[in-house]
Amino acid sequence: MTWATIAGFYTDWAEEVAKQFEEETGTNVEVVDIDFSQLYEKQVIEMVGGTGAYDIITYDVGWKAEFANSGYLH
Repeated sequence: MTWATIAGFYTDWAEEVAKQFEEETGTNVEVVDIDFSQLYEKQVIEMVGGTGAYDIITYDVGWKAEFANSGYLH
């Protein structure tokens, strides 16, 4: 499982949550840090392309409506 998150700001928290999830489920979670200035573009490219590169994303609340209306959030 791959989690795209905001580099620096959420890194420690995401790593801790991923570790706890792995311990409880046995599922490996790779945390991918992306600089906030590139986060939107990288996530949209992956979602539009349907590559499945990210299973979990941390996104800015301002993008929620766009992502939901576009069918990106499941």
